Amino acid sequence: MMKGNYLYFRTSQISFFSRRCKEKGRVFVLARKDNDIIVFRAESVLAVAELLEPVKDGACKIQWALIPDPHVFSKPWRWQNIADLIFKS
Repeated sequence: MMKGNYLYFRTSQISFFSRRCKEKGRVFVLARKDNDIIVFRAESVLAVAELLEPVKDGACKIQWALIPDPHVFSKPWRWQNIADLIFKS
């Protein structure tokens, strides 16, 4: 979930990213900010995991601009390009 300039995750999501990436699985995070869809690889989120800030209810947050290699798609969204990134990269 994105609020302002922060992406929020449950700690279980971060744990899932870690397990899945260790098994060479492909995991992506999609977030919407205003008229943009931003796609991150889970590996990029894990690369800056030390910057995650705890919040209540077992969640954590990070400024999305700190996550390396975001793919930003602005309106009108090019759904085929987004699908190609996720399924063919």
